[in-house]
Amino acid sequence: MSRIWWVSRLLKRWFRWRNSPRTRIACTLSLENDVVDSSRRQNDLVNARGVDFQMFRLEKAIFQLDAPLRDAVLCVYGQEEWIGYHAAARILGIHRRTLHRYLCDADRQIEEKLESQNESHERDK
Repeated sequence: MSRIWWVSRLLKRWFRWRNSPRTRIACTLSLENDVVDSSRRQNDLVNARGVDFQMFRLEKAIFQLDAPLRDAVLCVYGQEEWIGYHAAARILGIHRRTLHRYLCDADRQIEEKLESQNESHERDK
């Protein structure tokens, strides 16, 4: 079983984004209104161009995963420092192959969730 390469890359990007100091500021924008256009009011607290909505959507998809898959993703990618697969498997108390299988399953579910979010977003435009 192999990982979905673009989801794996997106999770690595999410790890860096999550640990960036600028993302620790609370965002008051609604994810439903993630387009910079004339509908955005001038007094919005955050400039929508500076917000990475893809990362917010990914985070939403991660937290919708079943518990073992979510725990695997958060243990590998949700830490403040990169700990690697061996340490993550040890922390979770599972074999490294089981962790890999969980990550593969999580990749597939995340891909499905992101595609359905994109389809609904496109339909709403």
